[in-house]
Amino acid sequence: MSINRIETIKQIIVNKVNGLSHIRHTYNFENANPDGFPFATVTLSDFSGSFGDFSAISKRNLRTWNFLVRVYVERDEGSFGSEKAERIAVETADELLIAFDNDLT
Repeated sequence: MSINRIETIKQIIVNKVNGLSHIRHTYNFENANPDGFPFATVTLSDFSGSFGDFSAISKRNLRTWNFLVRVYVERDEGSFGSEKAERIAVETADELLIAFDNDLT
């Protein structure tokens, strides 16, 4: 799989995360200067692969790419505070799982 396909998959994840209710912005890199909170980052974590079957009909390799989605929420009492920040983080994770579960593409 070429880098373009990996970037395509990554962009699909970024778009999915951008559609979540609490996220202000999603970056496809680790960003030290975000535009505001809460925000998320999507990065390629690691990958693995193995040879699949080599029958006369199909030649398949098995590959797994792991992407890491991080959600950042301010925990300062002047902003969200710890309790609300934790609630937002958990709700965002749950909403993301539901979004992927409901996407059959």
